[in-house]
Amino acid sequence: MQAMVRHVTKFTLLILAVAASVNLGSLTPRLEGKLFGFVPNSVLLQLLLLSLAITLVLPYSQIVHGRNIQKVTQGSTFSLVPLARAKQLQDQARGHRFASAVQAQLFALALLEPAEMRQRVVEKYDPDRRSVRQRVSIDFRIPERLVKGSTLKNMDYIYFPILIPRKGKFQDDFLLRGADGSSIPVLVYREYLQLAAQVLRSLLRTAFSMVPANPTLPTHVLRAEFAALAVIMQRCNRRGRIPDLTGKGGWLQITKLDAADQRSLEARNLAASFAEKLTTHYAIVGMVPVNGQRRHVLHYEQTLIPDLKLSRFQNWFGLRLGARPVDLTISLAGASTCQSYHLHIAGSDGTYLGRQERLDCEATLVSRSRSGPTPPHIRFRQRLGQPYGHVYTRFFPEPVLKVPGARRTFNYGEREQPRVRFQFFEIPPSSVMRAAVSAVASFLLILLIGIVISRNPDPGTDAPAILLSLPAIAAAWLGFDNPNRRLLEGTLTARFSLISTAILSIAASGLFMTHKALTPKDNDPINAIRYNWLHFGDNVSVLGVTDISWGVLTMLALINAAYVSYQYIIRTWHYAHLSTRSEKGSDIKQNG
Repeated sequence: MQAMVRHVTKFTLLILAVAASVNLGSLTPRLEGKLFGFVPNSVLLQLLLLSLAITLVLPYSQIVHGRNIQKVTQGSTFSLVPLARAKQLQDQARGHRFASAVQAQLFALALLEPAEMRQRVVEKYDPDRRSVRQRVSIDFRIPERLVKGSTLKNMDYIYFPILIPRKGKFQDDFLLRGADGSSIPVLVYREYLQLAAQVLRSLLRTAFSMVPANPTLPTHVLRAEFAALAVIMQRCNRRGRIPDLTGKGGWLQITKLDAADQRSLEARNLAASFAEKLTTHYAIVGMVPVNGQRRHVLHYEQTLIPDLKLSRFQNWFGLRLGARPVDLTISLAGASTCQSYHLHIAGSDGTYLGRQERLDCEATLVSRSRSGPTPPHIRFRQRLGQPYGHVYTRFFPEPVLKVPGARRTFNYGEREQPRVRFQFFEIPPSSVMRAAVSAVASFLLILLIGIVISRNPDPGTDAPAILLSLPAIAAAWLGFDNPNRRLLEGTLTARFSLISTAILSIAASGLFMTHKALTPKDNDPINAIRYNWLHFGDNVSVLGVTDISWGVLTMLALINAAYVSYQYIIRTWHYAHLSTRSEKGSDIKQNG
Protein backbone atom coordinates (compact mmCIF):
# COMPACT_ATOMS: atom_id res chain seq x y z
CA MET A 1 0.00 0.00 0.00
CA GLN A 2 2.79 2.42 0.88
CA ALA A 3 4.58 1.57 -2.36
CA MET A 4 1.44 2.38 -4.38
CA VAL A 5 0.99 5.72 -2.58
CA ARG A 6 4.65 6.53 -3.19
CA HIS A 7 4.43 5.82 -6.94
CA VAL A 8 1.15 7.75 -7.35
CA THR A 9 2.60 10.75 -5.53
CA LYS A 10 5.77 10.64 -7.65
CA PHE A 11 3.73 10.47 -10.88
CA THR A 12 1.52 13.38 -9.77
CA LEU A 13 4.57 15.48 -8.92
CA LEU A 14 6.04 14.79 -12.36
CA ILE A 15 2.82 15.88 -14.13
CA LEU A 16 2.53 19.06 -12.05
CA ALA A 17 6.18 19.96 -12.64
CA VAL A 18 5.85 19.54 -16.42
CA ALA A 19 2.58 21.49 -16.51
CA ALA A 20 4.06 24.32 -14.45
CA SER A 21 7.10 24.65 -16.73
CA VAL A 22 5.32 25.03 -20.11
CA ASN A 23 3.27 27.89 -21.53
CA LEU A 24 -0.37 26.91 -21.20
CA GLY A 25 -1.72 30.06 -22.83
CA SER A 26 -1.78 28.51 -26.29
CA LEU A 27 -3.91 25.54 -25.24
CA THR A 28 -7.20 27.36 -24.84
CA PRO A 29 -8.37 30.91 -25.55
CA ARG A 30 -9.66 31.20 -21.99
CA LEU A 31 -6.10 31.37 -20.71
CA GLU A 32 -5.15 34.30 -22.94
CA GLY A 33 -6.87 36.88 -20.71
CA LYS A 34 -5.27 38.91 -17.96
CA LEU A 35 -6.26 39.30 -14.34
CA PHE A 36 -6.41 42.93 -13.18
CA GLY A 37 -5.37 43.92 -16.66
CA PHE A 38 -1.72 42.87 -16.52
CA VAL A 39 -1.33 39.35 -14.93
CA PRO A 40 -1.92 36.62 -17.59
CA ASN A 41 -4.26 33.82 -16.57
CA SER A 42 -1.77 31.24 -17.81
CA VAL A 43 0.83 32.56 -15.36
CA LEU A 44 -1.66 32.25 -12.50
CA LEU A 45 -2.37 28.66 -13.53
CA GLN A 46 1.34 27.86 -13.61
CA LEU A 47 1.77 29.33 -10.12
CA LEU A 48 -1.16 27.27 -8.88
CA LEU A 49 0.28 24.04 -10.31
CA LEU A 50 3.68 24.88 -8.86
CA SER A 51 2.11 25.47 -5.44
CA LEU A 52 0.39 22.09 -5.59
CA ALA A 53 3.67 20.41 -6.49
CA ILE A 54 5.45 22.06 -3.56
CA THR A 55 2.60 21.01 -1.25
CA LEU A 56 3.00 17.37 -2.30
CA VAL A 57 6.77 17.37 -1.86
CA LEU A 58 6.52 17.28 1.95
CA PRO A 59 4.38 14.13 2.34
CA TYR A 60 6.28 12.43 -0.48
CA SER A 61 9.64 13.13 1.18
CA GLN A 62 8.29 11.92 4.53
CA ILE A 63 7.17 8.62 2.98
CA VAL A 64 10.47 8.03 1.16
CA HIS A 65 12.78 9.11 3.96
CA GLY A 66 10.63 7.33 6.55
CA ARG A 67 11.31 4.04 4.77
CA ASN A 68 15.03 4.81 4.63
CA ILE A 69 15.12 5.69 8.34
CA GLN A 70 13.37 2.43 9.21
CA LYS A 71 15.97 0.51 7.24
CA VAL A 72 18.78 2.27 9.13
CA THR A 73 17.27 1.87 12.61
CA GLN A 74 16.58 -1.83 12.11
CA GLY A 75 20.26 -2.66 12.35
CA SER A 76 19.97 -4.05 15.90
CA THR A 77 19.19 -7.74 16.08
CA PHE A 78 17.42 -9.57 18.89
CA SER A 79 18.04 -13.17 19.81
CA LEU A 80 17.00 -15.27 22.78
CA VAL A 81 19.57 -16.47 25.29
CA PRO A 82 19.61 -20.29 25.30
CA LEU A 83 18.50 -22.08 28.44
CA ALA A 84 21.87 -23.79 28.58
CA ARG A 85 23.44 -20.47 29.53
CA ALA A 86 21.15 -20.23 32.56
CA LYS A 87 22.19 -23.75 33.59
CA GLN A 88 25.87 -22.79 33.31
CA LEU A 89 25.25 -19.67 35.38
CA GLN A 90 23.47 -21.75 38.03
CA ASP A 91 26.39 -24.18 38.21
CA GLN A 92 28.87 -21.30 38.58
CA ALA A 93 26.87 -19.90 41.49
CA ARG A 94 27.10 -23.30 43.18
CA GLY A 95 30.84 -23.75 42.88
CA HIS A 96 32.33 -20.27 42.38
CA ARG A 97 32.34 -17.79 45.22
CA PHE A 98 32.12 -14.47 43.35
CA ALA A 99 31.00 -12.51 46.43
CA SER A 100 31.02 -13.12 50.15
CA ALA A 101 27.85 -13.35 52.19
CA VAL A 102 28.25 -9.78 53.44
CA GLN A 103 28.94 -8.44 49.95
CA ALA A 104 25.88 -10.25 48.60
CA GLN A 105 23.72 -8.89 51.41
CA LEU A 106 24.91 -5.32 50.83
CA PHE A 107 24.33 -5.61 47.09
CA ALA A 108 20.77 -6.91 47.60
CA LEU A 109 20.04 -4.11 50.07
CA ALA A 110 21.44 -1.41 47.76
CA LEU A 111 19.40 -2.82 44.88
CA LEU A 112 16.04 -3.31 46.62
CA GLU A 113 16.19 -0.68 49.38
CA PRO A 114 18.57 1.98 48.03
CA ALA A 115 17.40 4.63 50.50
CA GLU A 116 18.79 2.49 53.35
CA MET A 117 22.31 3.18 52.11
CA ARG A 118 22.12 6.34 50.00
CA GLN A 119 22.13 9.39 52.22
CA ARG A 120 22.25 12.14 49.60
CA VAL A 121 22.10 12.25 45.80
CA VAL A 122 22.90 15.41 43.84
CA GLU A 123 22.11 15.48 40.11
CA LYS A 124 23.28 18.24 37.79
CA TYR A 125 22.21 18.66 34.16
CA ASP A 126 24.11 20.74 31.64
CA PRO A 127 22.22 21.09 28.31
CA ASP A 128 24.12 21.07 25.03
CA ARG A 129 22.89 21.28 21.42
CA ARG A 130 20.83 18.08 21.28
CA SER A 131 22.00 16.27 24.41
CA VAL A 132 22.28 16.78 28.15
CA ARG A 133 25.32 15.97 30.25
CA GLN A 134 24.27 14.46 33.58
CA ARG A 135 26.63 14.61 36.57
CA VAL A 136 25.58 12.76 39.72
CA SER A 137 27.11 12.61 43.19
CA ILE A 138 26.09 9.74 45.51
CA ASP A 139 26.80 9.88 49.24
CA PHE A 140 26.14 6.48 50.82
CA ARG A 141 26.83 4.78 54.14
CA ILE A 142 27.35 1.10 54.97
CA PRO A 143 24.85 0.17 57.73
CA GLU A 144 26.30 -0.91 61.06
CA ARG A 145 23.57 -3.49 61.58
CA LEU A 146 24.85 -5.47 58.59
CA VAL A 147 28.60 -5.04 58.80
CA LYS A 148 30.57 -5.04 62.05
CA GLY A 149 33.68 -2.96 62.46
CA SER A 150 36.05 -5.93 62.33
CA THR A 151 34.41 -7.24 59.17
CA LEU A 152 34.58 -3.80 57.57
CA LYS A 153 38.33 -3.55 58.18
CA ASN A 154 38.94 -6.87 56.45
CA MET A 155 36.73 -6.03 53.44
CA ASP A 156 38.52 -4.71 50.37
CA TYR A 157 35.52 -3.53 48.34
CA ILE A 158 31.76 -3.84 47.98
CA TYR A 159 29.55 -4.24 44.93
CA PHE A 160 27.41 -1.11 44.67
CA PRO A 161 24.66 -0.72 42.01
CA ILE A 162 25.21 2.74 40.58
CA LEU A 163 22.32 2.68 38.09
CA ILE A 164 19.41 0.29 37.62
CA PRO A 165 18.03 1.15 34.15
CA ARG A 166 15.41 -0.83 32.28
CA LYS A 167 16.64 -3.49 29.89
CA GLY A 168 17.34 -2.16 26.42
CA LYS A 169 18.42 1.30 27.58
CA PHE A 170 21.83 2.57 26.49
CA GLN A 171 24.23 4.43 28.78
CA ASP A 172 26.35 6.79 26.68
CA ASP A 173 29.82 7.88 27.80
CA PHE A 174 29.41 6.55 31.34
CA LEU A 175 32.23 7.41 33.77
CA LEU A 176 32.50 6.43 37.46
CA ARG A 177 34.93 8.05 39.90
CA GLY A 178 35.55 8.13 43.61
CA ALA A 179 35.66 11.10 45.95
CA ASP A 180 39.34 11.72 45.09
CA GLY A 181 38.66 11.63 41.35
CA SER A 182 40.20 8.19 40.81
CA SER A 183 38.49 5.85 38.38
CA ILE A 184 36.40 3.01 39.85
CA PRO A 185 36.05 -0.22 37.83
CA VAL A 186 32.61 -1.26 36.64
CA LEU A 187 31.62 -4.89 36.22
CA VAL A 188 31.16 -6.11 32.68
CA TYR A 189 27.84 -7.76 31.87
CA ARG A 190 29.13 -11.31 32.37
CA GLU A 191 30.51 -10.44 35.81
CA TYR A 192 27.23 -8.74 36.70
CA LEU A 193 25.30 -11.91 35.85
CA GLN A 194 27.66 -13.99 37.97
CA LEU A 195 27.16 -11.59 40.86
CA ALA A 196 23.37 -11.68 40.45
CA ALA A 197 23.38 -15.48 40.43
CA GLN A 198 25.60 -15.58 43.51
CA VAL A 199 23.35 -13.15 45.42
CA LEU A 200 20.20 -15.04 44.44
CA ARG A 201 21.79 -18.31 45.59
CA SER A 202 22.77 -16.70 48.91
CA LEU A 203 19.21 -15.48 49.51
CA LEU A 204 17.68 -18.85 48.62
CA ARG A 205 20.19 -20.66 50.81
CA THR A 206 19.17 -18.47 53.74
CA ALA A 207 15.52 -19.27 53.12
CA PHE A 208 15.63 -23.00 52.37
CA SER A 209 18.90 -24.48 53.60
CA MET A 210 17.94 -25.65 57.08
CA VAL A 211 21.34 -27.12 57.92
CA PRO A 212 24.27 -24.64 57.59
CA ALA A 213 26.69 -27.43 56.82
CA ASN A 214 24.57 -28.56 53.86
CA PRO A 215 24.88 -25.99 51.03
CA THR A 216 22.76 -28.03 48.64
CA LEU A 217 19.31 -26.65 47.91
CA PRO A 218 16.24 -28.87 47.45
CA THR A 219 15.35 -29.86 43.91
CA HIS A 220 12.17 -27.78 43.73
CA VAL A 221 14.10 -24.71 44.92
CA LEU A 222 16.76 -25.29 42.26
CA ARG A 223 14.04 -25.44 39.60
CA ALA A 224 12.66 -22.08 40.78
CA GLU A 225 16.18 -20.62 40.79
CA PHE A 226 16.77 -21.85 37.25
CA ALA A 227 13.49 -20.31 36.07
CA ALA A 228 14.42 -16.95 37.61
CA LEU A 229 17.95 -16.96 36.13
CA ALA A 230 16.59 -17.84 32.69
CA VAL A 231 14.44 -14.71 32.68
CA ILE A 232 17.09 -12.48 34.31
CA MET A 233 19.50 -13.34 31.47
CA GLN A 234 16.99 -12.58 28.72
CA ARG A 235 17.35 -9.47 26.61
CA CYS A 236 14.60 -6.94 25.99
CA ASN A 237 12.99 -7.27 22.55
CA ARG A 238 12.09 -4.39 20.23
CA ARG A 239 8.71 -3.98 21.90
CA GLY A 240 10.27 -3.65 25.33
CA ARG A 241 9.08 -7.05 26.53
CA ILE A 242 11.06 -9.72 28.35
CA PRO A 243 10.28 -13.25 27.07
CA ASP A 244 9.82 -16.02 29.63
CA LEU A 245 11.46 -19.14 28.20
CA THR A 246 10.39 -21.34 31.09
CA GLY A 247 6.71 -20.58 30.59
CA LYS A 248 6.11 -20.73 34.35
CA GLY A 249 6.47 -17.13 35.41
CA GLY A 250 10.19 -17.02 36.16
CA TRP A 251 10.61 -15.32 39.55
CA LEU A 252 6.96 -16.13 40.38
CA GLN A 253 8.02 -19.71 41.07
CA ILE A 254 10.01 -18.51 44.07
CA THR A 255 6.92 -16.96 45.65
CA LYS A 256 5.14 -20.36 45.46
CA LEU A 257 7.77 -22.07 47.60
CA ASP A 258 6.78 -22.89 51.18
CA ALA A 259 8.82 -21.25 53.94
CA ALA A 260 9.50 -23.01 57.23
CA ASP A 261 9.48 -19.96 59.53
CA GLN A 262 9.26 -16.17 59.51
CA ARG A 263 12.96 -15.75 58.80
CA SER A 264 12.75 -18.10 55.86
CA LEU A 265 9.63 -16.30 54.61
CA GLU A 266 11.38 -12.93 54.68
CA ALA A 267 14.41 -14.34 52.86
CA ARG A 268 12.15 -15.98 50.26
CA ASN A 269 10.28 -12.72 49.59
CA LEU A 270 13.60 -10.89 49.35
CA ALA A 271 14.84 -13.41 46.79
CA ALA A 272 11.63 -13.06 44.79
CA SER A 273 11.86 -9.26 44.84
CA PHE A 274 15.51 -9.48 43.77
CA ALA A 275 14.64 -11.71 40.79
CA GLU A 276 11.62 -9.59 39.89
CA LYS A 277 13.71 -6.41 39.82
CA LEU A 278 16.37 -7.90 37.57
CA THR A 279 13.78 -9.40 35.23
CA THR A 280 12.93 -6.00 33.74
CA HIS A 281 16.06 -4.08 34.78
CA TYR A 282 19.80 -4.57 34.90
CA ALA A 283 22.37 -3.03 37.20
CA ILE A 284 25.53 -1.09 36.46
CA VAL A 285 27.72 -2.23 39.35
CA GLY A 286 30.86 -0.54 40.61
CA MET A 287 33.57 -2.15 42.75
CA VAL A 288 33.87 0.52 45.44
CA PRO A 289 36.96 0.32 47.70
CA VAL A 290 36.01 0.29 51.38
CA ASN A 291 39.31 1.00 53.18
CA GLY A 292 37.63 0.48 56.54
CA GLN A 293 35.29 3.47 56.08
CA ARG A 294 31.49 3.44 56.28
CA ARG A 295 30.85 6.75 54.48
CA HIS A 296 31.70 7.01 50.79
CA VAL A 297 31.10 9.42 47.92
CA LEU A 298 30.82 8.41 44.27
CA HIS A 299 30.61 10.56 41.17
CA TYR A 300 29.37 9.44 37.79
CA GLU A 301 28.43 11.22 34.61
CA GLN A 302 26.83 10.28 31.33
CA THR A 303 25.27 11.80 28.22
CA LEU A 304 21.49 11.77 27.87
CA ILE A 305 19.40 12.51 24.78
CA PRO A 306 16.07 14.11 25.74
CA ASP A 307 12.88 13.19 23.92
CA LEU A 308 11.74 15.94 21.55
CA LYS A 309 7.94 16.20 21.33
CA LEU A 310 6.53 18.32 18.52
CA SER A 311 3.09 19.86 18.67
CA ARG A 312 1.00 20.39 15.57
CA PHE A 313 1.87 24.05 15.13
CA GLN A 314 4.31 25.82 17.42
CA ASN A 315 7.11 23.29 17.77
CA TRP A 316 6.50 21.99 14.24
CA PHE A 317 7.26 25.43 12.81
CA GLY A 318 9.88 26.18 15.44
CA LEU A 319 11.97 23.17 14.45
CA ARG A 320 11.91 24.17 10.78
CA LEU A 321 12.62 27.84 11.50
CA GLY A 322 15.67 27.07 13.62
CA ALA A 323 14.17 27.82 17.05
CA ARG A 324 15.51 25.53 19.77
CA PRO A 325 13.21 24.11 22.49
CA VAL A 326 13.38 26.19 25.67
CA ASP A 327 12.02 23.74 28.23
CA LEU A 328 13.12 20.41 29.65
CA THR A 329 11.23 17.78 31.65
CA ILE A 330 13.43 15.74 34.00
CA SER A 331 12.49 12.57 35.85
CA LEU A 332 12.61 12.41 39.65
CA ALA A 333 13.37 8.68 39.62
CA GLY A 334 16.52 9.22 41.67
CA ALA A 335 14.64 11.01 44.46
CA SER A 336 13.16 7.77 45.85
CA THR A 337 16.57 6.04 46.02
CA CYS A 338 17.96 8.23 48.81
CA GLN A 339 16.99 10.21 51.88
CA SER A 340 18.03 13.65 50.58
CA TYR A 341 17.95 14.56 46.89
CA HIS A 342 19.05 17.67 45.00
CA LEU A 343 18.48 18.35 41.30
CA HIS A 344 20.21 21.21 39.50
CA ILE A 345 19.71 22.21 35.87
CA ALA A 346 21.68 24.94 34.15
CA GLY A 347 20.31 26.95 31.25
CA SER A 348 22.23 27.94 28.17
CA ASP A 349 24.22 31.15 27.98
CA GLY A 350 21.88 34.11 27.72
CA THR A 351 18.80 32.38 29.22
CA TYR A 352 16.96 32.62 32.53
CA LEU A 353 14.52 30.37 34.32
CA GLY A 354 10.99 31.66 33.80
CA ARG A 355 8.72 28.77 34.86
CA GLN A 356 8.96 25.57 36.86
CA GLU A 357 6.43 22.96 37.90
CA ARG A 358 6.16 19.38 39.14
CA LEU A 359 4.26 16.76 37.15
CA ASP A 360 2.57 13.42 37.83
CA CYS A 361 3.40 13.05 41.52
CA GLU A 362 0.22 13.96 43.40
CA ALA A 363 -0.56 10.47 44.69
CA THR A 364 3.10 9.69 45.39
CA LEU A 365 3.50 12.72 47.66
CA VAL A 366 0.54 11.59 49.75
CA SER A 367 2.20 8.23 50.49
CA ARG A 368 5.09 7.62 52.88
CA SER A 369 8.60 6.34 52.27
CA ARG A 370 9.43 3.07 54.04
CA SER A 371 12.67 4.55 55.37
CA GLY A 372 11.37 8.05 56.03
CA PRO A 373 10.49 9.09 59.60
CA THR A 374 8.51 12.09 58.30
CA PRO A 375 6.15 12.70 55.34
CA PRO A 376 7.81 13.39 51.99
CA HIS A 377 8.92 16.92 51.22
CA ILE A 378 9.61 18.59 47.86
CA ARG A 379 10.63 22.17 47.30
CA PHE A 380 11.61 24.39 44.38
CA ARG A 381 13.81 27.43 44.65
CA GLN A 382 10.95 29.90 44.49
CA ARG A 383 12.96 32.70 42.99
CA LEU A 384 12.93 32.91 39.19
CA GLY A 385 15.11 34.92 36.83
CA GLN A 386 18.38 33.12 37.58
CA PRO A 387 20.07 30.97 34.90
CA TYR A 388 19.45 27.65 36.68
CA GLY A 389 16.81 25.62 38.53
CA HIS A 390 17.05 23.75 41.82
CA VAL A 391 14.72 21.11 43.31
CA TYR A 392 15.13 19.54 46.76
CA THR A 393 13.30 16.48 48.09
CA ARG A 394 13.51 14.62 51.38
CA PHE A 395 12.22 11.08 52.07
CA PHE A 396 10.61 10.94 48.63
CA PRO A 397 8.63 7.67 48.33
CA GLU A 398 8.62 5.26 45.43
CA PRO A 399 6.03 6.08 42.73
CA VAL A 400 2.62 4.63 43.55
CA LEU A 401 -0.23 3.46 41.37
CA LYS A 402 -2.30 6.16 39.76
CA VAL A 403 -5.76 6.80 41.11
CA PRO A 404 -8.95 7.29 39.02
CA GLY A 405 -10.16 10.81 38.41
CA ALA A 406 -6.91 12.19 37.05
CA ARG A 407 -6.98 14.83 34.34
CA ARG A 408 -5.65 12.45 31.70
CA THR A 409 -6.47 8.84 30.93
CA PHE A 410 -4.16 6.02 31.93
CA ASN A 411 -4.05 2.26 32.14
CA TYR A 412 -4.98 0.65 35.44
CA GLY A 413 -1.90 -0.67 37.18
CA GLU A 414 0.23 2.16 35.76
CA ARG A 415 2.48 3.93 38.21
CA GLU A 416 3.09 7.64 38.42
CA GLN A 417 6.22 9.06 36.85
CA PRO A 418 7.25 12.05 38.99
CA ARG A 419 8.91 14.73 36.89
CA VAL A 420 9.78 18.41 37.04
CA ARG A 421 9.58 20.84 34.15
CA PHE A 422 11.82 23.85 33.68
CA GLN A 423 11.13 26.51 31.05
CA PHE A 424 13.83 28.99 30.08
CA PHE A 425 13.61 32.31 28.24
CA GLU A 426 16.17 34.54 26.57
CA ILE A 427 17.65 37.36 28.61
CA PRO A 428 16.87 40.77 27.04
CA PRO A 429 18.16 42.12 24.73
CA SER A 430 17.58 38.90 22.86
CA SER A 431 16.65 37.67 19.41
CA VAL A 432 13.20 39.25 19.91
CA MET A 433 14.83 42.69 20.15
CA ARG A 434 16.75 42.11 16.93
CA ALA A 435 13.54 41.01 15.25
CA ALA A 436 11.72 44.10 16.58
CA VAL A 437 14.40 46.46 15.25
CA SER A 438 14.25 44.87 11.80
CA ALA A 439 10.44 44.88 11.75
CA VAL A 440 10.18 48.55 12.80
CA ALA A 441 12.82 49.59 10.24
CA SER A 442 11.00 47.69 7.50
CA PHE A 443 7.66 49.26 8.47
CA LEU A 444 9.07 52.83 8.44
CA LEU A 445 10.68 52.34 5.03
CA ILE A 446 7.53 50.80 3.54
CA LEU A 447 5.41 53.60 5.01
CA LEU A 448 7.72 56.34 3.73
CA ILE A 449 8.00 54.94 0.22
CA GLY A 450 4.28 54.12 0.16
CA ILE A 451 3.45 57.77 0.85
CA VAL A 452 5.80 58.90 -1.93
CA ILE A 453 4.53 56.36 -4.46
CA SER A 454 0.91 57.30 -3.71
CA ARG A 455 1.65 60.80 -4.99
CA ASN A 456 4.30 60.02 -7.61
CA PRO A 457 4.44 56.43 -8.99
CA ASP A 458 7.82 57.10 -10.59
CA PRO A 459 10.05 59.19 -8.30
CA GLY A 460 12.85 59.04 -10.88
CA THR A 461 15.34 56.98 -8.81
CA ASP A 462 15.97 53.34 -7.93
CA ALA A 463 17.17 54.12 -4.40
CA PRO A 464 13.90 52.98 -2.72
CA ALA A 465 14.33 49.46 -4.16
CA ILE A 466 17.78 49.24 -2.60
CA LEU A 467 16.58 50.67 0.72
CA LEU A 468 13.69 48.23 0.90
CA SER A 469 16.04 45.28 0.46
CA LEU A 470 18.17 46.28 3.47
CA PRO A 471 15.69 45.06 6.15
CA ALA A 472 15.53 41.68 4.41
CA ILE A 473 19.32 41.38 4.49
CA ALA A 474 19.42 42.55 8.10
CA ALA A 475 16.70 40.06 9.10
CA ALA A 476 18.62 37.16 7.58
CA TRP A 477 21.89 38.25 9.19
CA LEU A 478 20.50 39.00 12.67
CA GLY A 479 18.32 35.92 12.89
CA PHE A 480 20.43 33.07 11.59
CA ASP A 481 24.12 34.03 11.93
CA ASN A 482 24.71 32.36 15.30
CA PRO A 483 27.38 29.64 15.44
CA ASN A 484 26.91 28.84 19.15
CA ARG A 485 23.51 27.21 19.00
CA ARG A 486 22.64 24.96 21.92
CA LEU A 487 19.66 23.00 23.16
CA LEU A 488 18.01 25.94 24.95
CA GLU A 489 18.15 28.77 22.44
CA GLY A 490 15.99 30.74 20.04
CA THR A 491 12.31 31.68 20.02
CA LEU A 492 9.63 31.02 17.48
CA THR A 493 8.38 34.62 17.70
CA ALA A 494 11.75 36.04 16.65
CA ARG A 495 12.24 33.55 13.82
CA PHE A 496 8.75 34.06 12.42
CA SER A 497 8.99 37.86 12.65
CA LEU A 498 12.38 37.95 10.90
CA ILE A 499 11.06 35.82 8.06
CA SER A 500 7.97 38.03 7.78
CA THR A 501 10.20 41.11 7.70
CA ALA A 502 12.31 39.65 4.90
CA ILE A 503 9.23 38.67 2.86
CA LEU A 504 7.57 42.07 3.30
CA SER A 505 10.75 43.94 2.39
CA ILE A 506 11.28 41.89 -0.77
CA ALA A 507 7.59 42.28 -1.68
CA ALA A 508 7.82 46.05 -1.20
CA SER A 509 10.93 46.23 -3.38
CA GLY A 510 9.19 44.23 -6.12
CA LEU A 511 6.06 46.36 -5.83
CA PHE A 512 8.11 49.53 -6.23
CA MET A 513 9.78 48.21 -9.39
CA THR A 514 6.36 47.14 -10.73
CA HIS A 515 4.95 50.63 -10.16
CA LYS A 516 7.90 52.17 -11.89
CA ALA A 517 7.73 49.79 -14.87
CA LEU A 518 3.99 50.28 -15.41
CA THR A 519 4.07 54.07 -15.18
CA PRO A 520 4.09 56.05 -18.50
CA LYS A 521 7.36 57.82 -19.26
CA ASP A 522 7.29 61.49 -20.17
CA ASN A 523 9.66 61.03 -23.10
CA ASP A 524 7.75 58.08 -24.56
CA PRO A 525 4.10 58.35 -23.59
CA ILE A 526 2.85 56.30 -26.58
CA ASN A 527 4.84 53.05 -26.21
CA ALA A 528 4.82 53.00 -22.39
CA ILE A 529 2.69 50.45 -20.59
CA ARG A 530 -0.24 52.14 -18.95
CA TYR A 531 -1.91 50.85 -15.84
CA ASN A 532 -4.18 52.74 -13.50
CA TRP A 533 -3.32 51.71 -9.93
CA LEU A 534 -6.25 51.42 -7.58
CA HIS A 535 -6.52 54.06 -4.84
CA PHE A 536 -8.72 54.52 -1.82
CA GLY A 537 -11.64 56.88 -2.02
CA ASP A 538 -11.53 60.58 -1.28
CA ASN A 539 -10.08 61.49 2.11
CA VAL A 540 -9.31 57.79 2.80
CA SER A 541 -5.76 56.57 3.42
CA VAL A 542 -3.68 54.21 5.56
CA LEU A 543 -1.26 56.39 7.54
CA GLY A 544 -1.11 58.75 4.56
CA VAL A 545 -0.83 55.99 1.92
CA THR A 546 -3.63 56.27 -0.67
CA ASP A 547 -2.48 53.46 -3.01
CA ILE A 548 -4.36 50.26 -2.12
CA SER A 549 -1.46 47.87 -2.85
CA TRP A 550 0.96 49.92 -0.74
CA GLY A 551 -1.70 50.38 1.92
CA VAL A 552 -2.12 46.62 2.33
CA LEU A 553 1.65 46.13 2.50
CA THR A 554 1.95 48.93 5.04
CA MET A 555 -0.70 47.37 7.29
CA LEU A 556 1.02 43.98 7.18
CA ALA A 557 4.35 45.59 8.09
CA LEU A 558 2.65 47.49 10.93
CA ILE A 559 1.11 44.32 12.34
CA ASN A 560 4.47 42.54 12.19
CA ALA A 561 6.30 45.42 13.88
CA ALA A 562 3.62 45.95 16.53
CA TYR A 563 3.40 42.28 17.49
CA VAL A 564 7.12 41.62 17.85
CA SER A 565 7.63 44.95 19.67
CA TYR A 566 4.85 44.06 22.10
CA GLN A 567 6.46 40.67 22.71
CA TYR A 568 9.80 42.36 23.39
CA ILE A 569 8.25 44.80 25.89
CA ILE A 570 6.37 42.02 27.71
CA ARG A 571 9.41 39.74 27.95
CA THR A 572 11.64 42.57 29.09
CA TRP A 573 9.16 43.46 31.82
CA HIS A 574 8.88 39.80 32.82
CA TYR A 575 12.65 39.44 33.21
CA ALA A 576 12.96 42.75 35.07
CA HIS A 577 10.13 41.77 37.42
CA LEU A 578 11.69 38.40 38.25
CA SER A 579 15.21 39.77 38.60
CA THR A 580 14.30 42.63 40.94
CA ARG A 581 12.14 40.61 43.33
CA SER A 582 13.72 40.52 46.76
CA GLU A 583 14.34 37.16 48.43
CA LYS A 584 14.07 36.99 52.21
CA GLY A 585 17.30 36.11 53.90
CA SER A 586 19.48 36.89 50.90
CA ASP A 587 23.12 37.49 51.79
CA ILE A 588 24.09 39.13 48.50
CA LYS A 589 22.49 42.11 46.83
CA GLN A 590 23.40 43.57 43.46
CA ASN A 591 23.07 47.28 42.79
CA GLY A 592 22.34 48.29 39.21
